[in-house]
Amino acid sequence: MQFAVMLTVLSNLVQYYMYYGQQLQNAKSTERMGLPLCILVSAVLLMVHPTVFLLKDLQIVSPLCQRHWGSLVLYGCTHIGLLLLLCGASWARGLREMTTSGS
Repeated sequence: MQFAVMLTVLSNLVQYYMYYGQQLQNAKSTERMGLPLCILVSAVLLMVHPTVFLLKDLQIVSPLCQRHWGSLVLYGCTHIGLLLLLCGASWARGLREMTTSGS
């Protein structure tokens, strides 16, 4: 259930920022596509943890959490994904303030 909800929410978030980036008229290409790319990478990194648990439940991969490095990679992906999501949200807020103050 968690996997489906996260996948739905994160894919809708990526679609929203793709649409939002296309609506910016006077923005550079890095501002138009950089924000959706940041959110996309964040979504991929955030989906690593639930994907591993889903694959573990289906007995496709061996338990990675029992190994020290596997656990570090899982939690590292989650933390970096959350950091990128926060950076993308603040980036979008800055772009929104820039476009509303300019008009």
